[in-house]
Amino acid sequence: MLNIGAMGKFRRVFIDEHGFTLVEILLVVAILGILATVLVPRLSVFMTNAHVAAANEEVVNVEKAAQAYYCDNGGQRPPNNCNTDLLPEYLNKETEHYNYEFNSDCLVVVPDGQVSAVDSNVKWNEADHIWEKD
Repeated sequence: MLNIGAMGKFRRVFIDEHGFTLVEILLVVAILGILATVLVPRLSVFMTNAHVAAANEEVVNVEKAAQAYYCDNGGQRPPNNCNTDLLPEYLNKETEHYNYEFNSDCLVVVPDGQVSAVDSNVKWNEADHIWEKD
């Protein structure tokens, strides 16, 4: 048999609550703080990896544009310090980091150890011809 007095107490304690107690709010804030301390350092690693990938893709795209320029202009390679002013029809967006220089094979030339303009942890590796994390 159901005790009516107990049901009234239940209704008064759980159904008529409006809002959270201070302890509940502090507990949620503490949990969010712990999550933030774990996730924020990982976020910087992901951002660096993204900068490396984007810079390497940009080099590939600029080299393809330079090769297309080479083919369309009778074997004349793009001049050094070339940027999107010279290669607009070959690139679908502006290059972000450098006025690129090219070697005789229309490959991008960046001094070994050059630091990325976007992320100081990203450096050019001339031997592998890629950007990589420091």
